[in-house]
Amino acid sequence: MLSIVLFILKFIGITLLVILGIVLLIIASVLFVPIRYRLDGAFLDEKKRGEVQVSWAGPVIKAKAGYEYGKEFFYFIRILGITMLASGDQKTIFTRISDWKRKRKEKKYKKEQKKQEKRKKEKNIEEPVFLPEPEKLNQTDRNTSVQKNDLNEKEEGYPDKRVDDMDDLDGIDPVPYGEVSLKPSNHLKSKNKQKTVEEPKERWYNKIIKIIAGIPGRIKHILDAGEDFKDKFEEKSEDLYDKYEALERFYYKKQTNDVMQKMMGLVQRTIFYVLPVRYRGHLRYGFSDPSITGKTYGILCMLGITLRKGFQINPDFQEAALEGDISIRGRIRIFYFVRIAVILFFDKQLKAVYKERKAVIGGIRS
Repeated sequence: MLSIVLFILKFIGITLLVILGIVLLIIASVLFVPIRYRLDGAFLDEKKRGEVQVSWAGPVIKAKAGYEYGKEFFYFIRILGITMLASGDQKTIFTRISDWKRKRKEKKYKKEQKKQEKRKKEKNIEEPVFLPEPEKLNQTDRNTSVQKNDLNEKEEGYPDKRVDDMDDLDGIDPVPYGEVSLKPSNHLKSKNKQKTVEEPKERWYNKIIKIIAGIPGRIKHILDAGEDFKDKFEEKSEDLYDKYEALERFYYKKQTNDVMQKMMGLVQRTIFYVLPVRYRGHLRYGFSDPSITGKTYGILCMLGITLRKGFQINPDFQEAALEGDISIRGRIRIFYFVRIAVILFFDKQLKAVYKERKAVIGGIRS
């Protein structure tokens, strides 16, 4: 019995270790296996095209997109060699699944049709057709016509009654039976006709006197509003000046400068890390403004692109031009960005500067 329990525990431990090893292998592959990218472009008179390709772990994940002058834009995404998304008439896994489902439904439908045809041939079932009997239909039509005639006779023989005893009602005119009079009666008109007393109108000179008498009060109100605005403006300007001084003190602190230099160094290293590793081909470019051409060439020299072997850059300062055949390759590892995130998270100096900056910016916004 004890040997069986130990064997079960051993089996559970081995399975857990295998699962843990697989999880660690996946995490390590995601962190350390690089994401490779490739840029190809040709800007010539006879050929103009551009392609971008991104892949991870070789054929595991691969994506490509490109355009050639005179043709349609194309793209595809493949995972383990299976096309997940593609342009044009390329079949993806989703279209294949939908085609398979459609064919399966068609096969089921054909099988059901064949079964129904076999049953009809074996049993020879004939569906009877029921028609209404003519005598019964005539009898019903007669009954309905008799009922309609009786109703018409009753309606025609109904007497046209009018109200005769209207003498007792004062001010109400006799109205035929079934009708309603919309005219007001004389009795109601006499009640509505009552004399109204007109109110005396205000004289025009009284209005002018009131306007002249209200001018000093309005002037006083305007002066008070101007003084209030002046006081508020002075308070606001003093508050803004104090906040500006606090922000200036924050940015000129030694701790803040150290953090800013550290962040700029990380950004610079990240840019150089993301830049391509291999350059091949040649490029001739130029802008309508020669100063812009010179500035771009200086940036390329600063990044070290012009010093790469097998790659030539020729700036044209006389005319605008863009010609060349370029092939660029690079790689990025996710572990690099994870390492930077861990460094920033455990940096106490950065946390202190961030809290202080948050307090200063919050005070300025308020």
